[in-house]
Amino acid sequence: MTADHEESLTVEGTGILATHVKWEEVEEALRQHFKTEARFGPNKSAGNVADGVGFTSIVALVEPDWVGAAENEHLPSKTVVKLPTMINTLKITAALNAAHGGDDSVSLGSAVFRWAPVVRRLHNAEIAFYDFVRASKVCNKKLLLPAVYCWKRFSDSKDPSGFLVMEYVPSVWTAPIYYNLGKEQLDESLRAWAQLQALTYDDGFLNHADVGGENNFEAMYDAMMGPEERRKMLQFLAKNFPELSELVGKVSAQVDDIQDFPRLGTECERIGMKPVLCHGDLWSSNLMWDAESKELKCIIDYQVIYVGGPGCDIARMLLTSISGEERRKSQDDVLETYFKYFKSFMGDRQLPYTLDQLKASYYSALPLACMLAVPMFGPVTHYAKLMAKDDAEREKIHSSVREKAEAMLEDMLHQHELNQKH
Repeated sequence: MTADHEESLTVEGTGILATHVKWEEVEEALRQHFKTEARFGPNKSAGNVADGVGFTSIVALVEPDWVGAAENEHLPSKTVVKLPTMINTLKITAALNAAHGGDDSVSLGSAVFRWAPVVRRLHNAEIAFYDFVRASKVCNKKLLLPAVYCWKRFSDSKDPSGFLVMEYVPSVWTAPIYYNLGKEQLDESLRAWAQLQALTYDDGFLNHADVGGENNFEAMYDAMMGPEERRKMLQFLAKNFPELSELVGKVSAQVDDIQDFPRLGTECERIGMKPVLCHGDLWSSNLMWDAESKELKCIIDYQVIYVGGPGCDIARMLLTSISGEERRKSQDDVLETYFKYFKSFMGDRQLPYTLDQLKASYYSALPLACMLAVPMFGPVTHYAKLMAKDDAEREKIHSSVREKAEAMLEDMLHQHELNQKH
């Protein structure tokens, strides 16, 4: 293996779960955090707990098997370690490719290799987020965030090893793309994100180089969904749902105009509002729920945070978390609910946007949010169907996602046409 390969995030390494992160690095970071002399034991283990979901990382459940701990020490028997890498994406792509007899229309091709350098920036942005939260001294559980123990930033564009170590939250569940949240669950999600958006409305944080510098959201999706890749994603969506082929064809004819990052970039100035922190990946699988009570435990995955208008995040959440019918019926009510929560968390501070501006942001960003959700309705859905236990489960997945996808494609075209007039 060449030195270049050793530094790459697109090839397997000799570390934890075939990444380039060494056991010794995580061990030393945890020892420093807990100020312990204990070490990882011979029965330490790691397992992938987000197989088939993460595009830019592997999420490992690590059991350190501590040895040598003092009698009064309480060290975690399990931790979650987020390992930035592209090998998960390559695995998903290979499985889809094999399922279609080697048809490379499902392959992300060179996009994976363009994407890899961006992953380092995304990881460092997520660390900047947790660093700010830690400095705010607001309890993570109150904010519905996992407790973060320690981390390692990427030092430069060739550094092969970065990681984030968090508490293990037992008995949690993430909603797959084919699950529809109930009203109370959706309200919980809106309230939690509104609180975080209000907390991070801070000039120092929003101007942080890793957050408000280069737009990580645009950089990631430009790399992931260039002209060739977005057409492949749409082709795969049509393969997944042949009955939607006509709609997909209409979108394909306009896709280069619909995926309009310059419009998103000028949104705040155009609408007359101040920018806020945006999650960038606020979809159903980044909401973690108590497996029994179905109460929201935390919102995760802050790699794609950026500074901009608030509407795209809410659009992405609604597109993936509730049915198309319910989204169309309730989206204005949802925006009013979100604004009410955000206003309450802002307290006496001046608001960066009004309710009307929030609505304008939402509808302005909706076509782009729809387009960027296509991978969830195409490759991610098909991978879920491949992993389904039987035909009944596959049909359940197909039926639910088809309804969401049809409404999404129709609304993408309709709102894009309206936006072109303004």
